[in-house]
Amino acid sequence: MGALSLTASKAIQRRGFGPMMAGVYHAPYPDRYRPPLGATAESCAAACIDYIEHQLLTHLVSPDEVAAIVVEPIQGEGGYIVAPDEFLQRLRELTMKHGILLVVDEVQSGMGRSGRCSRSSSPGSSRT
Repeated sequence: MGALSLTASKAIQRRGFGPMMAGVYHAPYPDRYRPPLGATAESCAAACIDYIEHQLLTHLVSPDEVAAIVVEPIQGEGGYIVAPDEFLQRLRELTMKHGILLVVDEVQSGMGRSGRCSRSSSPGSSRT
């Protein structure tokens, strides 16, 4: 139920599993193709970090009550959307500042998902 509570997927995918776990908040993702919060492609990373810092961690929950922030560096639902480097860097700085665990959910970028992994072959092995 905890993992299901993290999803921001369509309601149909959560149907029949509610209520979701309390204390889970969702923030806009820095999508440069469909910038949230009235931002531009260039400013969406900063706008999303500002939202987390000045809305979620100021008005909804105190940073000292946050166990972790979970982020997908590459979102796969609705198109493959890569988070800007600036967003991930600033998110890491924010979590370090407040002593919050940063969990990187790498479903799309996990081993072998974003390219070929090359290993040296042992004699008689056909692996590369």
